[in-house]
Amino acid sequence: HVSSGEWTGVPLAEVLKRAGVKTSAVAVRLEGWDEGRPDPTSIYRSAARADFEVFDPGVINYDKGLPLAKASHPDTIVAWAHNGECLRHVHGAPLRLIVPGWGGNWWVKWIHKIEVMNHMPDCYHQTHNFVSGSSPEDPNKEMMTALGVKSIIIEPRDETSSLARGSHVIRGLAWSGEGAITRVEISLDGGGTWRDVHVEYSPDRWLWKRWSYLWEVDVPGNYR
Repeated sequence: HVSSGEWTGVPLAEVLKRAGVKTSAVAVRLEGWDEGRPDPTSIYRSAARADFEVFDPGVINYDKGLPLAKASHPDTIVAWAHNGECLRHVHGAPLRLIVPGWGGNWWVKWIHKIEVMNHMPDCYHQTHNFVSGSSPEDPNKEMMTALGVKSIIIEPRDETSSLARGSHVIRGLAWSGEGAITRVEISLDGGGTWRDVHVEYSPDRWLWKRWSYLWEVDVPGNYR
């Protein structure tokens, strides 16, 4: 699933500025109203194993501790509106965090507490869940932050049984949480050769980029 939206709010950096932040600040912890006991099933599924013990924090509020640099980025905002309308409860009203470029698990909903800390907090969802490592036993797991480079093809669709010979437009989307998309290539022979595609201009740093390629098909066969 890929979608985009326009968020309206205030930079978290402005909130911190008005509250006053000491030079010893390292992280900003945001806590939502939602609470519950995390289900370890998702962790077992991601590891494709269930022969290890998962830390049980008990009943907790959902919280995340942003490094001060990301919390202070001008595009990290506390939002109250989406696509020109006030947030609905299901989307995190009255206030939710928007962390462009980082995974959705950082976008804390129903914010009711903001805390500046002089150390990185031991939040469950960034120390035990939403982490990457070589195995569940890896002692050096890292919290997952920026989205990696991704691209998808949206036309033609996978369920299309066959295409007539002639001209076809291949369309897709590409995005990255680390840097702007400046170039996209496509292969029509399983990776043997690559060709540049047209990437549409967008002034939005965080929005996915649309791309397209005019494909001339003369020879019948199977293409990947």
